[in-house]
Amino acid sequence: MHQFTNLKRRPGIDAVWSSPKVKEYRIWLKHWVEDYEKKTSKPLPVIEGTHTKTSGGFKFFTDLTVFAAGLMSFEEYKKITERRAEKGRLWQTRKEGEPIIPTDYSSFPPEFPIDAWEHIKGLQKV
Repeated sequence: MHQFTNLKRRPGIDAVWSSPKVKEYRIWLKHWVEDYEKKTSKPLPVIEGTHTKTSGGFKFFTDLTVFAAGLMSFEEYKKITERRAEKGRLWQTRKEGEPIIPTDYSSFPPEFPIDAWEHIKGLQKV
């Protein structure tokens, strides 16, 4: 299976946001995942072969940055974001033991973008 990585995006994201703000977002994201799992009593999925549960949330951040920079069309951004949310919906509603069908897109719970957007807006404040 093809695996996407944020490593190639990181230099550009750091250049746009600054390394400290990216780090701040990642720390916030880690706490968001922990809080979400406590609140719902459902673990979020991990990337196959890892313990990473924050990939979809970080992809949301990087996709939004790429879109805002004019390097991704709105149609593509919308399609990718909707796929990530739909995969998150499917994860939320799947029953224990149901098979997991891998896709190329990391997911996030459908309510994640609202919380992430509020945090991202705060990153701009100096």
